[in-house]
Amino acid sequence: MRVKTIALKNNIASLKNCLNDCERIFFELFKNINDLSNYWKDSYTTAFFDVMNKEQSLAGDLIQNIKKLRKTYIFIYDEYSGYGRTFEIDTSLKDTTLKSFDNYIDNIDKILRIYKSIPITEFKDETELLEKNKESFKNNKKAVLSMKNTVRKVYESVDSVELEVKRRLKAIDIAPIEQYQFENLDVIDITSGRVGISSEVLEILDRIEALSNDQTENLNKFNNTFRDLLISYDSVNNEIIEDLELEINTAVNNLINNNKNIILYVKSRYKEFEKADKKVKKITDNFEANQPKW
Repeated sequence: MRVKTIALKNNIASLKNCLNDCERIFFELFKNINDLSNYWKDSYTTAFFDVMNKEQSLAGDLIQNIKKLRKTYIFIYDEYSGYGRTFEIDTSLKDTTLKSFDNYIDNIDKILRIYKSIPITEFKDETELLEKNKESFKNNKKAVLSMKNTVRKVYESVDSVELEVKRRLKAIDIAPIEQYQFENLDVIDITSGRVGISSEVLEILDRIEALSNDQTENLNKFNNTFRDLLISYDSVNNEIIEDLELEINTAVNNLINNNKNIILYVKSRYKEFEKADKKVKKITDNFEANQPKW
């Protein structure tokens, strides 16, 4: 695995910016969508706004899950930033690496046994040198044991961190967001109140379209940031992250497409009322024209 800590920190900041923009745009979008109810009421509006309320709830859940993903990246950064600008380790070599330390220590022990077997009393002139060399090997053994312990702790720490990252990622549940076509909305008869649609909806739809375009641009930034995050944090958890980011991309993209369908649908309802108004006006004009002159 490889963690580029400085790049990861910068990408986390970029993700925060994208998230803030996404949250702001969603707030403005649903505010405008809800404002449509002030200027449009017919047998379809109840079902339409029920769908919108459901979508708003799903969009809110999506934002919270993206925040969880960002917090997971912050956790990763906090755990690995102490290792320097770039931390790289092959966790599959853990056993082999630790075994190599054991082999080296075994060889030192063999040498120390040889020193122990030498009858120092027979080599009085060399005694000081032999003791010095023997002590040097003992110190080497201590150094290697310390190094092995440090490496072992690093491997254990990485294993622990990656397990926790996996747990956090698995806890993120991106609910799918459907693409709505609106043509098959339930019809609910209006028994009281004014029925109709006013031209103000066209201004609101223009704002919805502009916000939808902003969200499309923001989605591109999201995707670029996700790509960079995968480069700055390359680990055994990549597949889980890629799946989550694909689900986020799909959900946001479906919301954008739904906004386009909202615009088309409400405009079609506006045109229907326009046609109906023209028919009523024509009938009224014909009726008045055919009235007898007194």
